[in-house]
Amino acid sequence: MRVSRFFVVILWFCVLFAQITRAEENTLSFQGFSGLLNTPHGGVMEYGSATFMFSDQLAERGRDQYAYADNYILGIGFFPHFELTGRIAATNTHDNSFLPENAGETRDLSANIKVHAPFIPEDWFDLAAGIQDLGGASNYFDAKFVVASKTISDFRFSAGIGKSESHVGRMDGVFGGIEWMPLDWLRLMAEYDGADSNVGGQLQLPVTLGNFPIDIGLKVQLLTDAPKIRDKNFFGISLSIPLTKQRISREDPFENIRDSAMAHLGLENTQSERHDQNSGQDNAEIDQPKQKASEPSAIVQTEQSIAPETFGRPDSQDKMKMNDLFDPTNIGQSVPPMEDGSAAVLRLRTKQLGLVLIEYGFEGVEVGFNANSLYVVLENNVLNNNEIDVFGVVFAAVASSGIELDSLSVVLKNLDIPIIQVTAPLKRIQALIAPECIRLNERCAAVSEFERTMEVAYIDESAAFAAQRNITWVNLSTDSDVFWTPRVIFEPIISGYTATEYGVNDSTMGIRTYLGVPIWKGNELTAIWNTPIYHTNDFRNGRFKNQKMRAGLRNLYFNQTFKINPNIYSTLSAGKFLFDTLGWVSDSVWNFDEGHQRVRLRWTELYNDDDRVYKKRQSYVGQYRYYFPSLDSAVQVSYGTYLDEDRGYLLETLHHFGDTTFSLYFKKSDYKGVGVAITIPLSPRKAMKPWFFQARMVERWSYGLETVVGQDTNPIEVSFVRVPTPTYTIEKDMFNHDRLSPVYIRSHVLRIQDAATLWEAE
Repeated sequence: MRVSRFFVVILWFCVLFAQITRAEENTLSFQGFSGLLNTPHGGVMEYGSATFMFSDQLAERGRDQYAYADNYILGIGFFPHFELTGRIAATNTHDNSFLPENAGETRDLSANIKVHAPFIPEDWFDLAAGIQDLGGASNYFDAKFVVASKTISDFRFSAGIGKSESHVGRMDGVFGGIEWMPLDWLRLMAEYDGADSNVGGQLQLPVTLGNFPIDIGLKVQLLTDAPKIRDKNFFGISLSIPLTKQRISREDPFENIRDSAMAHLGLENTQSERHDQNSGQDNAEIDQPKQKASEPSAIVQTEQSIAPETFGRPDSQDKMKMNDLFDPTNIGQSVPPMEDGSAAVLRLRTKQLGLVLIEYGFEGVEVGFNANSLYVVLENNVLNNNEIDVFGVVFAAVASSGIELDSLSVVLKNLDIPIIQVTAPLKRIQALIAPECIRLNERCAAVSEFERTMEVAYIDESAAFAAQRNITWVNLSTDSDVFWTPRVIFEPIISGYTATEYGVNDSTMGIRTYLGVPIWKGNELTAIWNTPIYHTNDFRNGRFKNQKMRAGLRNLYFNQTFKINPNIYSTLSAGKFLFDTLGWVSDSVWNFDEGHQRVRLRWTELYNDDDRVYKKRQSYVGQYRYYFPSLDSAVQVSYGTYLDEDRGYLLETLHHFGDTTFSLYFKKSDYKGVGVAITIPLSPRKAMKPWFFQARMVERWSYGLETVVGQDTNPIEVSFVRVPTPTYTIEKDMFNHDRLSPVYIRSHVLRIQDAATLWEAE
């Protein structure tokens, strides 16, 4: 049996140095769906988890036996009760299947889906249905099945029926299996797969490395009665991870429906009983009557009591006299005169707050106050993975500043354009980010109270703070605007073909460097360079040599964004695109229904002097997107004329797991295609602070696979439904990848709470 020594060493390392936790119950089978060895059970992968597996078992194409081969499987728990897996199967990873000596070898890219019945109570049984090798021109592993499972003590019994095109007869008829789980990390299994009986085992080692939980697994087929492979033992090595380390507030969307149905039938679902241990917490402190701003106890402290520790870091300016820190002539009439000097102390603390936020890395910082409220306006270029982290950091900074007013309003800008405003009572903010609330693994009562009292809205720039009278804006005596600070961003580029007859992976790789210079409000100059690093043989001097990554200046253009009203934005990008093409791209976005819905229009004209291509290409694409906060997912559909002058549509679903996004899409114009893509952050949660420049990795890096469907053949060098998208877009640069909306912020309060720890870490 071919188990690498390297894997054994890693396994023992994890045993010795990691904290063992509970193992994942629904692991992948050799066939790519969750199950035993070759058959499925009634469960699905855990929602929000991902598993990568390598196995060496393959049913050879056109032959009635299994053989050693390479299988690369990736499975995702996309939704509650739904899993999607992709599989690359290859007799040999590097052989060119067009050569005569390699004729008959298998190389295939396939997808599997499996759906668990959501309305059956968990203590009854599990029921699932699935399809193996969905779609595609060549279906080597096509199978459809329905399976039920019942767990009794340490045993899980499964039985199902399927229809399969497998030459070995797998899952073509009745199948079933038994699993025995005597220990959390050990599982023994026996199955009948419709043709053969198999016996095997699985070691599943759940560990925590640092604060990140992972599962490392080894699955082995020990015995089989298949006549041609009785002397062969197959194995699979797997790695399972959660797709986010942040706590998520989403619940099973089917749970309330199931509970209601059970109650209607007069039955009790014992598995659905849930108790909030924190619901009885004493809220007396945060529910106390608010003090009037004029009461001395609200803000009175002597100058000596404003210690550097108040803000969590030393600052030499804390030792300066109060009159040296601000200009007293700027004190507004909104602050009532106080004999004890509390108005001056409030101004001092507000100025210190602004300076500390600048020191943290925020730009364009403005701070002010009136008799009841504190106001913070800023621009963020350091917390780029998810900009709602800004609110958590500002909340923590204000809570530690000693400022005691009734409420806090935070306005977030991009390129000096105000985008969104969050307002909440300071008492609720302090309760939300209290350490005893953050440490809980469940929602504490303060979270619900904060959600109830928080106000979030797209901000009307022309009427910003118009409803708030007599605001005193504090002079910070420093320039922190965003303009003329170069931003250098690095992004790895991997482009190529996967699981074709030329090889399992043919790719061209390099680094794409972005230089963006903000010049004035809403304006940025963008330049992009390509630096090739590596090409596989077929890109270097083989079949794809004309498609390898091209070096040099790729794009150079201006971007100007206009804010029509709080919900409508438009950007015009004009200059040089794709090395030798001149043109412009217009991108307009309308967000409405608090961000649940969005309409987007893109209009492109490109000109090229090369006679071999069109001298003028036009593209008109409209898009509608709807966001589902309970699932943190979105569905969007696009229709129009695309870059290759083909007319068609694109249907896409986006699924967010913290800072990781998975997307599935179907597109149709001259061809039909399906694809999957993953987007992950490559930069740390907090990037380099802007200085004379700022350098960082790209905050969202994407990689995807797609294939043509609905054809007798599977062409790989076709281009259709392509949208020319500049690096600078409203969705990305104004709304942080479509996440700066009231509905998104309200549904991610736990993320804001978690971000408060970033301030404590500093």
